[in-house]
Amino acid sequence: MKEYEVMREIYNSCAGKWELDNAFTREIETDDIEKELAAWYSGKLPPHQVDTRPDGTIIYTLDPPTRERYFFSEF
Repeated sequence: MKEYEVMREIYNSCAGKWELDNAFTREIETDDIEKELAAWYSGKLPPHQVDTRPDGTIIYTLDPPTRERYFFSEF
């Protein structure tokens, strides 16, 4: 299993920018990031986009009523 540090940003539509959620930082072990996210949402993930940065960070951008972005950085 891979180990990740996970951080979340929430989109502030009033300010038009992404803001770090300082209350949300997790360290997880998983081989299936999408399954882990689905468990946090108690079921099927809302519409989303997946990107990978050159440094290997995997970014999930979710579009529920509040847009959220999760950054998975491998240890």
